[in-house]
Amino acid sequence: KEYKEKQIFKEVEGPIYVERTASGKTHLGLVTTVNLEDYLFTQNATTLIRPTEQTILERLPPRMDIRRDAIIELPHILLLMDDMEKTVLEPLSQKKDKMTKVYDVDLMLDGGKIVGYTLPEDLKKEVVEKIQALAGEEIQKKKNGDKVVGHPLLFAVGDGNHSLATAKSIWEERKKKGEDANTSPGRFALVEIQNVHDTALTFEPIHRVFEGPN
Repeated sequence: KEYKEKQIFKEVEGPIYVERTASGKTHLGLVTTVNLEDYLFTQNATTLIRPTEQTILERLPPRMDIRRDAIIELPHILLLMDDMEKTVLEPLSQKKDKMTKVYDVDLMLDGGKIVGYTLPEDLKKEVVEKIQALAGEEIQKKKNGDKVVGHPLLFAVGDGNHSLATAKSIWEERKKKGEDANTSPGRFALVEIQNVHDTALTFEPIHRVFEGPN
Protein backbone atom coordinates (compact mmCIF):
# COMPACT_ATOMS: atom_id res chain seq x y z
CA LYS A 1 0.00 0.00 0.00
CA GLU A 2 2.89 2.32 0.80
CA TYR A 3 4.50 1.63 -2.59
CA LYS A 4 1.24 2.41 -4.35
CA GLU A 5 0.74 5.63 -2.38
CA LYS A 6 4.29 6.73 -3.24
CA GLN A 7 3.67 5.84 -6.90
CA ILE A 8 6.68 3.55 -7.04
CA PHE A 9 4.90 1.22 -9.44
CA LYS A 10 4.66 1.96 -13.15
CA GLU A 11 1.73 0.45 -15.01
CA VAL A 12 2.44 -1.17 -18.38
CA GLU A 13 0.30 -3.07 -20.86
CA GLY A 14 0.86 -6.64 -21.93
CA PRO A 15 3.39 -9.33 -21.03
CA ILE A 16 6.93 -8.76 -19.76
CA TYR A 17 9.79 -10.75 -21.27
CA VAL A 18 12.33 -11.50 -18.52
CA GLU A 19 15.89 -12.77 -18.37
CA ARG A 20 17.02 -13.89 -14.93
CA THR A 21 20.73 -14.65 -14.50
CA ALA A 22 21.90 -16.72 -11.53
CA SER A 23 24.78 -19.16 -10.97
CA GLY A 24 26.12 -18.44 -14.43
CA LYS A 25 22.88 -19.41 -16.19
CA THR A 26 20.18 -17.21 -17.74
CA HIS A 27 16.55 -18.30 -17.52
CA LEU A 28 14.07 -16.94 -20.04
CA GLY A 29 10.49 -16.23 -19.04
CA LEU A 30 7.29 -14.40 -19.91
CA VAL A 31 5.37 -12.71 -17.09
CA THR A 32 1.74 -12.56 -18.08
CA THR A 33 -1.78 -13.44 -16.97
CA VAL A 34 -3.66 -16.68 -17.50
CA ASN A 35 -7.38 -17.34 -17.52
CA LEU A 36 -8.38 -19.22 -14.38
CA GLU A 37 -11.26 -20.79 -16.30
CA ASP A 38 -8.53 -22.82 -18.06
CA TYR A 39 -7.18 -24.30 -14.81
CA LEU A 40 -8.36 -26.98 -12.40
CA PHE A 41 -6.36 -28.36 -9.48
CA THR A 42 -8.41 -31.53 -9.12
CA GLN A 43 -6.99 -34.98 -9.89
CA ASN A 44 -7.24 -36.05 -13.54
CA ALA A 45 -7.99 -32.51 -14.72
CA THR A 46 -8.22 -32.09 -18.51
CA THR A 47 -7.86 -28.30 -18.63
CA LEU A 48 -5.20 -26.35 -20.56
CA ILE A 49 -3.40 -25.66 -17.26
CA ARG A 50 -2.88 -28.51 -14.79
CA PRO A 51 -0.97 -29.13 -11.54
CA THR A 52 2.03 -31.43 -11.29
CA GLU A 53 1.44 -32.26 -7.64
CA GLN A 54 -1.42 -32.98 -5.30
CA THR A 55 -3.13 -29.85 -4.03
CA ILE A 56 -3.43 -29.86 -0.23
CA LEU A 57 -6.79 -28.17 0.36
CA GLU A 58 -5.95 -27.29 3.96
CA ARG A 59 -3.26 -24.91 2.70
CA LEU A 60 -5.69 -22.74 0.76
CA PRO A 61 -7.80 -20.87 3.40
CA PRO A 62 -4.92 -18.81 4.93
CA ARG A 63 -3.69 -17.94 1.44
CA MET A 64 -7.22 -16.94 0.44
CA ASP A 65 -7.42 -14.58 3.43
CA ILE A 66 -4.31 -12.78 2.18
CA ARG A 67 -5.42 -12.62 -1.43
CA ARG A 68 -8.86 -11.17 -0.64
CA ASP A 69 -7.27 -8.01 0.80
CA ALA A 70 -4.34 -7.68 -1.60
CA ILE A 71 -4.29 -4.49 -3.71
CA ILE A 72 -1.65 -5.86 -6.08
CA GLU A 73 -0.77 -9.39 -7.10
CA LEU A 74 2.75 -10.58 -6.25
CA PRO A 75 2.63 -14.35 -6.76
CA HIS A 76 5.24 -17.03 -7.14
CA ILE A 77 3.80 -19.15 -9.95
CA LEU A 78 5.86 -20.76 -12.70
CA LEU A 79 4.11 -22.46 -15.61
CA LEU A 80 6.09 -24.84 -17.79
CA MET A 81 5.35 -25.32 -21.49
CA ASP A 82 6.65 -28.19 -23.61
CA ASP A 83 8.29 -26.20 -26.40
CA MET A 84 10.97 -28.61 -27.60
CA GLU A 85 11.61 -26.62 -30.77
CA LYS A 86 12.08 -23.45 -28.69
CA THR A 87 9.67 -21.35 -30.74
CA VAL A 88 8.28 -18.96 -28.11
CA LEU A 89 10.84 -17.54 -25.67
CA GLU A 90 14.19 -18.23 -27.24
CA PRO A 91 13.56 -16.09 -30.38
CA LEU A 92 12.69 -13.15 -28.12
CA SER A 93 16.23 -13.11 -26.77
CA GLN A 94 17.37 -12.03 -30.25
CA LYS A 95 14.78 -9.27 -30.59
CA LYS A 96 15.43 -7.14 -27.51
CA ASP A 97 16.29 -4.17 -29.73
CA LYS A 98 12.57 -4.00 -30.55
CA MET A 99 11.54 -4.03 -26.87
CA THR A 100 11.50 -1.43 -24.10
CA LYS A 101 13.47 -2.22 -20.93
CA VAL A 102 11.35 -1.54 -17.85
CA TYR A 103 13.58 -2.91 -15.09
CA ASP A 104 17.14 -4.14 -14.56
CA VAL A 105 17.87 -5.00 -10.94
CA ASP A 106 20.12 -7.15 -8.79
CA LEU A 107 18.37 -9.74 -6.63
CA MET A 108 18.98 -10.19 -2.92
CA LEU A 109 21.19 -12.83 -1.27
CA ASP A 110 23.29 -13.56 -4.36
CA GLY A 111 20.14 -14.31 -6.34
CA GLY A 112 21.64 -12.89 -9.52
CA LYS A 113 19.84 -10.22 -11.52
CA ILE A 114 16.67 -9.86 -13.55
CA VAL A 115 15.91 -7.73 -16.58
CA GLY A 116 12.39 -7.13 -17.91
CA TYR A 117 11.16 -5.81 -21.26
CA THR A 118 7.77 -4.87 -22.67
CA LEU A 119 6.89 -6.18 -26.12
CA PRO A 120 5.69 -4.15 -29.11
CA GLU A 121 2.36 -5.15 -30.63
CA ASP A 122 3.84 -7.29 -33.41
CA LEU A 123 5.86 -9.37 -30.95
CA LYS A 124 2.86 -9.75 -28.63
CA LYS A 125 0.84 -11.16 -31.51
CA GLU A 126 3.69 -13.44 -32.56
CA VAL A 127 4.11 -14.85 -29.04
CA VAL A 128 0.37 -15.49 -28.65
CA GLU A 129 0.20 -17.29 -31.98
CA LYS A 130 3.18 -19.49 -31.14
CA ILE A 131 1.77 -20.41 -27.72
CA GLN A 132 -1.60 -21.22 -29.28
CA ALA A 133 0.18 -23.44 -31.81
CA LEU A 134 1.60 -25.54 -28.95
CA ALA A 135 -1.97 -26.41 -27.98
CA GLY A 136 -2.87 -27.32 -31.55
CA GLU A 137 -4.17 -30.81 -32.27
CA GLU A 138 -1.31 -31.82 -34.57
CA ILE A 139 1.45 -30.94 -32.09
CA GLN A 140 -0.45 -32.37 -29.14
CA LYS A 141 -1.14 -35.67 -30.89
CA LYS A 142 2.52 -35.96 -31.89
CA LYS A 143 3.60 -35.53 -28.26
CA ASN A 144 0.87 -37.34 -26.37
CA GLY A 145 -1.12 -39.46 -28.82
CA ASP A 146 -4.82 -39.48 -29.67
CA LYS A 147 -5.85 -39.37 -25.99
CA VAL A 148 -5.28 -35.60 -25.84
CA VAL A 149 -7.75 -34.75 -28.61
CA GLY A 150 -10.33 -32.36 -27.18
CA HIS A 151 -8.38 -31.59 -24.00
CA PRO A 152 -4.79 -30.51 -24.80
CA LEU A 153 -2.23 -29.78 -22.09
CA LEU A 154 -0.58 -26.40 -22.63
CA PHE A 155 0.91 -25.47 -19.24
CA ALA A 156 1.98 -27.60 -16.29
CA VAL A 157 2.42 -25.80 -12.96
CA GLY A 158 6.12 -26.07 -12.19
CA ASP A 159 6.02 -24.15 -8.93
CA GLY A 160 3.44 -22.23 -6.92
CA ASN A 161 0.52 -24.57 -7.49
CA HIS A 162 -1.07 -23.66 -4.17
CA SER A 163 -0.84 -19.97 -5.09
CA LEU A 164 -2.62 -20.66 -8.37
CA ALA A 165 -5.17 -22.86 -6.60
CA THR A 166 -5.77 -19.96 -4.20
CA ALA A 167 -6.43 -17.61 -7.11
CA LYS A 168 -8.81 -20.17 -8.62
CA SER A 169 -10.67 -20.61 -5.32
CA ILE A 170 -11.06 -16.86 -4.86
CA TRP A 171 -12.35 -16.53 -8.40
CA GLU A 172 -14.93 -19.27 -7.85
CA GLU A 173 -15.94 -17.47 -4.66
CA ARG A 174 -16.36 -14.18 -6.53
CA LYS A 175 -18.34 -15.84 -9.31
CA LYS A 176 -20.81 -17.16 -6.78
CA LYS A 177 -21.32 -13.58 -5.62
CA GLY A 178 -22.29 -12.57 -9.14
CA GLU A 179 -19.10 -11.18 -10.69
CA ASP A 180 -19.17 -11.14 -14.48
CA ALA A 181 -16.52 -13.38 -16.03
CA ASN A 182 -16.42 -11.12 -19.09
CA THR A 183 -15.34 -8.03 -17.18
CA SER A 184 -13.82 -9.07 -13.84
CA PRO A 185 -10.01 -8.97 -13.46
CA GLY A 186 -10.43 -11.68 -10.81
CA ARG A 187 -10.70 -14.19 -13.65
CA PHE A 188 -6.96 -13.89 -14.24
CA ALA A 189 -3.80 -14.73 -12.31
CA LEU A 190 -0.25 -13.43 -12.79
CA VAL A 191 2.33 -16.09 -13.69
CA GLU A 192 5.70 -16.56 -15.32
CA ILE A 193 5.85 -18.95 -18.28
CA GLN A 194 9.07 -20.91 -18.85
CA ASN A 195 10.09 -23.56 -21.34
CA VAL A 196 10.68 -26.95 -19.72
CA HIS A 197 13.44 -27.43 -22.34
CA ASP A 198 15.34 -24.31 -21.23
CA THR A 199 18.93 -25.49 -20.69
CA ALA A 200 19.21 -23.13 -17.70
CA LEU A 201 16.34 -24.92 -15.95
CA THR A 202 17.70 -27.68 -13.72
CA PHE A 203 15.57 -30.36 -12.09
CA GLU A 204 17.08 -31.88 -8.97
CA PRO A 205 15.96 -35.25 -7.56
CA ILE A 206 14.42 -35.44 -4.12
CA HIS A 207 16.19 -38.04 -1.95
CA ARG A 208 14.72 -39.61 1.15
CA VAL A 209 16.67 -41.79 3.57
CA PHE A 210 14.80 -44.28 5.73
CA GLU A 211 16.54 -45.60 8.84
CA GLY A 212 15.35 -48.50 10.90
CA PRO A 213 16.31 -51.84 12.40
CA ASN A 214 18.88 -53.85 10.42
